[in-house]
Amino acid sequence: MKRIIRVFPRKTSATPDDDLARINCAPGAGDDCDEVHISVVFTWDLDRAEQLARSWRVVAPVKIGGPATGERSGDFVPGMYVKKGYTITSRGCPNRCWFCSVWKREGDIRELAIQPGSNLLDDNLLACSDAHIQSVFDMLKKQPRVQFTGGLEAARLKPWHARELRKVRPKQVFFAYDTPDDFEPLRKAAELMLDAGFTVKSHCLRCFVLCGFPKDTLVAAEKRMRDTIELGFTPMAMAWRNPKTGEVAPDWKKFQRSWARPAAIHAKPKSKPKSKPATLQRNLTDGSFQHWNTPPEILDPLRAFLPITLDPCSNPRSVVGAQVEIMRPDDGLAIAWHLYGHTFVNPPYIDQTPWLCKAAAEHVLFGATVTVLIPASVETGAFRDFAFGYADAIAFWNKRIRFLKAGAVDGGTGSGNSLPSALVYFGPEPGRFTEHFSKCATVVHNWSGRK
Repeated sequence: MKRIIRVFPRKTSATPDDDLARINCAPGAGDDCDEVHISVVFTWDLDRAEQLARSWRVVAPVKIGGPATGERSGDFVPGMYVKKGYTITSRGCPNRCWFCSVWKREGDIRELAIQPGSNLLDDNLLACSDAHIQSVFDMLKKQPRVQFTGGLEAARLKPWHARELRKVRPKQVFFAYDTPDDFEPLRKAAELMLDAGFTVKSHCLRCFVLCGFPKDTLVAAEKRMRDTIELGFTPMAMAWRNPKTGEVAPDWKKFQRSWARPAAIHAKPKSKPKSKPATLQRNLTDGSFQHWNTPPEILDPLRAFLPITLDPCSNPRSVVGAQVEIMRPDDGLAIAWHLYGHTFVNPPYIDQTPWLCKAAAEHVLFGATVTVLIPASVETGAFRDFAFGYADAIAFWNKRIRFLKAGAVDGGTGSGNSLPSALVYFGPEPGRFTEHFSKCATVVHNWSGRK
């Protein structure tokens, strides 16, 4: 039996870890073998593969292969080019998606001999024959902690597929949401999976959501993520890469990180009830947060700095006085803020992230001027990623502000706001913003972390 060393330019979660696997390295002492196979998954690693091939030719004959080469794959050999425990039972795809190379490389769907494994990587299992699919399910029923990480095509899911998937008792099942046309099939797939006995609470139903492709926007991508959650799936953002360089734009790297961890996606804010029922925390969690409005101590200097054109998160008791006010049930996140001039947002404190993300996206992509009033919780991911990541200036208020309740400052004594506040400014005049608010706040701008 030949002794074959496999060399991988890049390590992934599926890269083999046995004694004959090497990761992006030149040969070392004791690396004797009959052949060397350089396995390349990504096209942007092809140059590195050529370099590795030259260094390994002193050991044994070298072959370069893998998906990145564009060559058609052969039979699946367990543990050879993917880690033991992973399996592939079919190759190819009947679809012709513009962003995918599988159909170009592998051709139409073809069924392989079924090899045991608990993590199924098939690109399009549901395009196979019913007999093959059933055989795969039968094999998986004998495996522990089954996962479908190849991304099932929702449009091909049938009721009996969903029932068999449930019998497998998988840890997670990934579907794919790549284009707008995938949404309606994804909705129907969610219904079938839930009818089969899967639950939303288990977070077993997952979905790869493509983002960052040409002409995509952070706002549109954020909506796709939330729409996916509404269907019952836990999304995972898959950032589009430049096919020549493999690079992901910095904005999309941040976005992908924020939508990659199920624990963070489903995290719920922890309330800390106080003895006094009028505290801000209590009102943030009992549904009456919409009655806490922005007070004059914020609005007066803000209006003096720049007139407020749009308030996309308003309510009937608001005293902001913007030229355009968006109130529930209308969705202030769904409109184009950059068309209205200066936007001011005082979002619900229990749901700040989409508003901060929207502010950053509107500013970066369209040059919108936006000021957002939020708690100065600098330790949170939302503040770190969107405020420190994209804002032009941040005014940390020198004292605890008193929110308005029903148009008055809580009987003249002020609300029980126990959180510090910050005005986050996305706009072209950070210097003037700093000068204007320096008497009532500590203002920072031009910090090293800003993109």
